[in-house]
Amino acid sequence: MNWLDSVLAIPSIGLGLSGKISHATRLREILLPFIEDRYKVRQVSFPQHSPIETYIELDTGYRIKADHQRLFVEFQYSVTGDAVPGSFILPKPPERQAFSAMLETELAMVKDLWKEIHKNADGIRISFLGIVANAFLSKGDLPPGIETFFEHLRKPWPLGLWAGDGNFIAILDKTETEIHRCHHRFNAPFHAENGEYTFVFDYQQVFSQPTSVSDKQMSTYLSDLQTTALAYYERFAAGSLNYE
Repeated sequence: MNWLDSVLAIPSIGLGLSGKISHATRLREILLPFIEDRYKVRQVSFPQHSPIETYIELDTGYRIKADHQRLFVEFQYSVTGDAVPGSFILPKPPERQAFSAMLETELAMVKDLWKEIHKNADGIRISFLGIVANAFLSKGDLPPGIETFFEHLRKPWPLGLWAGDGNFIAILDKTETEIHRCHHRFNAPFHAENGEYTFVFDYQQVFSQPTSVSDKQMSTYLSDLQTTALAYYERFAAGSLNYE
């Protein structure tokens, strides 16, 4: 079992699009009828801060964002709770869903969406693909590899770290045509006994030049990326990186 299945972790998938601003309108024309026909849509909106973006919420909790630069699929838990005296709602922890199951759903959605885009829009190329794991962890949930990473950070300071807030991108593989990298972000309240840690892995396959990708190629790219990204997340969590 993937370690992310044992904690509260949320996947998302992003495609970098290389297109003109006019493609944002074309994507909207393609995706809205397709999504409304295939899924139960809760809400469609066009954010004022980004009028070329289309934002679609589904009844299942999945959300789709699209503009001329990016296609993004993510999941968001619904906030539920009990009424307390006054006008407040006391939120309940969400009923956790398995990370791997949500990721499979998102992969299928992105493959379907890209098939429709590729069939109906010329000139849109892919600049990168990414799989994100956003994990919310208590101190007792931290896997050995994240503990090892934090110990590595503490080494220069014998009295320890009070808190940490970090953001870095590591290059994991490189060829003439693409780079595999992982964007890591974390927030760690080291001093707090019951603090909430967040750790985000964003594994990306970045092409040296925007690339034309068929729907069959996209399916292969995403399946391969799923295997590679999850393998890296497992290596990191197990403490298998070289810290010497």
